[in-house]
Amino acid sequence: MPGNVLPVLAGLLSDFHSLDEVEVGFLIAIGTLTGLLVSLSAPHWIARVDCRYTIALALVVDAVGLLGLRFAPGTVSLFTAQALAGGSSAVIASVCLTVVASLPNPTRAYGIKITTDVIFAGTFLALMPAATLGLGGYVAALACISAVVAPLASKLPLRAIQTARAEGAPIRIRDAPQSAWLALFAIMVFYVGGIGVWAFLERVAVHAGIERGTASNAIAVGLFVGVVGSLGAAVFGGRTKRIWPESLAGLLLVASFAMLTFVGSTAQFYFAVFVFNCSWNFFIPFVIGLVAGRDSTGRLASLVPGTVMIGGVLGPVLAGAMIRASGYRTAMIVMTLIVATSIAGYVLIASKPLPGRRWEEDEVAKTV
Repeated sequence: MPGNVLPVLAGLLSDFHSLDEVEVGFLIAIGTLTGLLVSLSAPHWIARVDCRYTIALALVVDAVGLLGLRFAPGTVSLFTAQALAGGSSAVIASVCLTVVASLPNPTRAYGIKITTDVIFAGTFLALMPAATLGLGGYVAALACISAVVAPLASKLPLRAIQTARAEGAPIRIRDAPQSAWLALFAIMVFYVGGIGVWAFLERVAVHAGIERGTASNAIAVGLFVGVVGSLGAAVFGGRTKRIWPESLAGLLLVASFAMLTFVGSTAQFYFAVFVFNCSWNFFIPFVIGLVAGRDSTGRLASLVPGTVMIGGVLGPVLAGAMIRASGYRTAMIVMTLIVATSIAGYVLIASKPLPGRRWEEDEVAKTV
């Protein structure tokens, strides 16, 4: 929730604490950096912690950090509160994604997760007017959500993953196959290009001559329309061994980037944003499902939040630098090529059989 409502929260923080754009940027960055470090360390502690107590404690710390954003008496305490919120959110994401990856159909589960993300965030934004509540009321509402869902941690398994194989040999992260690491890398590349475009989506529209209010409305409506894509992933996930559904979604995503690169009207921008959100929400659960399916250790799913954060940090920086140097169209073309590369990488990885699968098929054929 805090990440999904970040644009509104950042504005409230700026007004209440009298922060300029640079200070707000550093404040957001410290939360991202803390979360990134926590996520990157997750494979080393994910098998040792009690999921129930860890998630419950992280939710409480998250609530304290959110309230600290309002009641922090100074800059140091404000940055500390943001670090607590960012780090605890990464703990929650790393543990819960690891649990999701261990389910029989992680692709479907993650599709449902994205759907609930959009529904909850959209409902929250609609029911919680920032101008009326102010920073105090806004963070209090977010903190209450964390406190209310904390008891649900009791429904989680005791351990997110197993620490040893059936024969007693320990499971180590370096035992993960190369294809699982490559799938994780594909996620990072995907988010470099995707977030690079998303961060400047409104500016792309304004640069093309579309009014700012119209562009903002299209982006807001596009978030809700994107539920179609995540629900589609939940429906198709696990129902076919072929990769044509997500490959088609990837092609549509690239096509939406091309439409945004050469946008010429409001209707085209609306259509491109709708395709952008639907295809994104359909494609990404399959990539994360690929990591879960190829990872024999169960640990790499805990790195997904950190991988996304790396892409989210590098993408806007790269896109912003290219916009300044060569303009919006050149930046969009480069971001499109980056996303297309990650989608092609997914197709190559997903097309190859799992390690040992070919040998097993040959043995079955011989037996028959």
